[in-house]
Amino acid sequence: MSRPSPPPPERETWVPVERAQGLALMRATVRQLRPNQWLKNVFCLAPLVFSKTILDLARAERAFLALASFSLLASAVYIFNDWKDLEKDRQHPKKRKRPMAAGLVPVPLATTLAVALLGGGLALAFILSRPFGFVVTTYLVLNLGYTLRLKNVPLIDIFVIALGFVLRVLGGGFAIRVEVSPWILLCTIFLALFLGANKRRAEIAELGTDGTTRAALAGYNLHFLDHIVTALASLAILSYALYCKDPGTVRRFGPHLVFTIPVVMFGIFRYLLLVWRDGKGSSPTDVVMGDRGLQVCALLWGASVLAVVYLHQVSD
Repeated sequence: MSRPSPPPPERETWVPVERAQGLALMRATVRQLRPNQWLKNVFCLAPLVFSKTILDLARAERAFLALASFSLLASAVYIFNDWKDLEKDRQHPKKRKRPMAAGLVPVPLATTLAVALLGGGLALAFILSRPFGFVVTTYLVLNLGYTLRLKNVPLIDIFVIALGFVLRVLGGGFAIRVEVSPWILLCTIFLALFLGANKRRAEIAELGTDGTTRAALAGYNLHFLDHIVTALASLAILSYALYCKDPGTVRRFGPHLVFTIPVVMFGIFRYLLLVWRDGKGSSPTDVVMGDRGLQVCALLWGASVLAVVYLHQVSD
């Protein structure tokens, strides 16, 4: 007789922790804002760099205020998302540790803070300029739609994520009143789609496709996402290479921007290695913040771009 198979392991249930107080509550509240995710908002600084106005202190100040506006609104959206997905997060192996899901931060406090952040972010945006305010409002509406419905629709979800990055770049241009190159927007959307597809791939590898913790996962599989990721990596590299060789780019920055292409290639390949070999990618910010190779690559690319732009500006 064959031995009976053992019963499946029971799913670990959420157990509330004691509510934080004092300094512990303050730290939990700061974690609830997810300041590590503000790294995504550096995309709104791209127009400042590539418009050769980085040494213009007035425009630099406006660009960083734009970054602050996006960060305030992003934190408000994160609080709303965590409030809406409270029960689902408590069934997730990682998200259950978030301050609201763990019971460290009371919901009334978190929602009050979200309203304050929302008001502050929108007020700052419209103070900077009306067009920037409209871009930020579009970003807010898009993210609320993502939280309420769009994140559950396969493909639409990663395109919404990518559009959010494009709006950051556009917003940065409106904030400092410069025109954003279509090439920059194209590079941004391909890179953002690449990160979004890898995010879904990592989530499937970790959680499966039953859709219990994220409904959109049921519409994907690893084979499909691997093809999408490969195509998007190629498009991101190609679009950046074409931008570097574009006659308009050469006129503005000289011919040396092409030497940053291998750095971009290394960064993308390194990211793919971490996703496919180590199972990372569910949080692109955590991948970048946790890998020394990607950090060095980003610093090298940033320093190289600044050197090319600045030196050519001096030669002008």
